[in-house]
Amino acid sequence: MKKCIKCGKMKDESEFNKHPKNSDGLQLYCILCDNESSRASYFNNLTYNRLKRKEWQKKNAEKQKEYIKRYQQQNKHKINARSLLNYYLKKGDVIKPLYCEKCGEQEKLYAHHHDYSKPLEVQWLCKNCHILEHHPIIEKYLKRDMAGVK
Repeated sequence: MKKCIKCGKMKDESEFNKHPKNSDGLQLYCILCDNESSRASYFNNLTYNRLKRKEWQKKNAEKQKEYIKRYQQQNKHKINARSLLNYYLKKGDVIKPLYCEKCGEQEKLYAHHHDYSKPLEVQWLCKNCHILEHHPIIEKYLKRDMAGVK
């Protein structure tokens, strides 16, 4: 058993990452606290991290193309649903609302599919609400006040 210096809880040694320079060979804080710290650091330095990702993509264009090709092969149902929705939007059979269905903000809206087998059944969400729909844990890192979001 070892005590995490961040959360103060006693945890099994298997809940700590390895760190060869420490006397017991383990990090001072548990995996959960380490993940939380990494996540906070990522979002506190979002502009820098996005810039680094773009640089990597330029340097590794072939790997990026392979990734995109693999994604397209594995997610044909998603691509087809988005494509069909866009077709009906342009045709005028589907109308995009003016406000986010979750928080009511009037900004650029994104179509969120809960079920890709029903391509025209979408929830229209602003960027922040759409991110939260996919990654609810990052709510505390978003800069905009999300108090009105349920």
